Formats: sequence, C-alpha cells, structure tokens
Amino acid sequence: GGTASAGRSSGGGGGPVSQLSPADEKIASQYRKMMKIGMPEGAVMHKMSSDGVPKHIQDSVLKGEEAGSSSSSSAGRAASGNGGPVSKLSPRDEAVASQYRKMMKVGMPEGAIIHKMTTDGIPKHIQDSVLANESPAPAGASGGGA
Repeated sequence: GGTASAGRSSGGGGGPVSQLSPADEKIASQYRKMMKIGMPEGAVMHKMSSDGVPKHIQDSVLKGEEAGSSSSSSAGRAASGNGGPVSKLSPRDEAVASQYRKMMKVGMPEGAIIHKMTTDGIPKHIQDSVLANESPAPAGASGGGA
C-alpha cells in the first residue's frame, strides 16, 4: 500500500481551498499565518477560542485550508526583498528589532507590540523602524553604514 501523506506535496494546488466568506477569511488569515510559521496547533486553537472565533473559521484554519485565490491581500510573498522600506539599523539594533518584526509578521496588534517594546526598554529609533514595517537590509549590505 501507499502511505497517504497527501499533505503539502501536491505542488500546484496547495491545500484545500477555504469556503469562507471574505469577512471570515479576514479573521482566519491571521491564524493561518500563525500555523504557517510553525506555531503549535494547540496554541493557535487556544488563541482562536480566547478571541471568540466562530467554530467554522477555526475548522478551516486547522484543516490548513488556503484562502481562495480571489483574496488580493496575499501579495505579501511576491514582493519579498523589496517590499517595504529597508531598515537603517545597525546589525546590533537589527538583532533586537527582529523579534518584534516577527510579531508584526504574524499579525499581532500594533498596540501590543508597542507596549511590549516599551516594557522591554527598546530605544525609540528601533521601535520606529519596526512599526514602519522596514525590512532588515540584506546580509551582504551590512557594514560601512551611511
């Protein structure tokens, strides 16, 4: 017999396509992102429950369904590299900023990130860079500075 590991391997189509309405899809998308970056399913489930997400949306997320191709908001991946402004932070500052950039990426509310940076005593210029959604300069470009 063949092991039925019909997961991501089906190249073109990806996973099953979600039947959610655009409004539901908007809610689901932030949790899909969490799943994508490898958050444990249990943690994502817990977050959805505590956020009061309806069951049908939770089911879609946990099945690994993809948003229908109609959603134009998924233009994130296409412009990788030259998406937003490039950060002017030093490599050391960048190391600090990176964990907060990750929070932005997974769709954490900006207010929560600002609060976290403030309680962590992060300097204003690093906070500004993170909130401006700047991307770290490519590894090769570091050194020399402006």
